[in-house]
Amino acid sequence: PYRSARVSADGLTAGWFGQIHPKLAADRKLKATVFVGEIYLDRLFTLPLTKPAVRELSRFQPVRRDFSFRAPSRLGWSQIDDSLAALATKTIPELIDWRVREIRQEPGVVDEYALLLGATFQAQDRTLRDQELQAWSAQVVDTVSALGARLRS
Repeated sequence: PYRSARVSADGLTAGWFGQIHPKLAADRKLKATVFVGEIYLDRLFTLPLTKPAVRELSRFQPVRRDFSFRAPSRLGWSQIDDSLAALATKTIPELIDWRVREIRQEPGVVDEYALLLGATFQAQDRTLRDQELQAWSAQVVDTVSALGARLRS
């Protein structure tokens, strides 16, 4: 009942972990903090095996770019995420990550919000050149702009 966590997989409880309550630890004269856990292997064995999804680590540095947009209120993150995923899959495999850095609602502005979008580019086989990064940045801006957002000035 003190500090604990339940482990679940596909909705099944697969185990419990937690810290022994300090009062119980004091009664047993335990000086160190003690954690215990229980894993239900029979429940884990009923789940289908999945292949771990990892990608090879690049020895070349990633490059992060931030883009500041004004987006209409009707534009949701799922639309932006899907468009950037398509861009990364079809056109720019070096676009390895994109995420919201900040969302701000300006006081008195109801129909749009400010969006700070971060994008990370990285190649597995080379250091990225400025010309590539500029072209890819323009493609990211065009992709998000096609959804109705515009770059902030």
